[in-house]
Amino acid sequence: MSEVKTINGPMRDDGLPLFRRQWNESCKAAGLVSIGKDTAAKLLAIVYVLGGEREAFTHNEKLKADLEYIQDVYGIYGGKIPDQEVVELVKSYTKELEASEKDYPQWATKLMNENYNINL
Repeated sequence: MSEVKTINGPMRDDGLPLFRRQWNESCKAAGLVSIGKDTAAKLLAIVYVLGGEREAFTHNEKLKADLEYIQDVYGIYGGKIPDQEVVELVKSYTKELEASEKDYPQWATKLMNENYNINL
């Protein structure tokens, strides 16, 4: 794939930021975890519960790169057996988010704001 220069730095022509994707791929190749199970479960729950109403989720390249990493590392693809610990955590965080209505838990607002500059 070729590299495209943008105002936000180099990006691959598939739209994902080069550095973030390289970071995730390097960690995976070295056997390191760049996104832990708890954080992965929180992100998946947030996207599941709130993603449909937030345009910012679809335009945040860092979030998309991290979600792609989570899908690969934790088996969140059709035909794969997902990591059961992550599945149970996602269920727990999903229930908490759905019960909170618009008063989202601090962990959710902090995670999205500090890591992806998205306000819930």
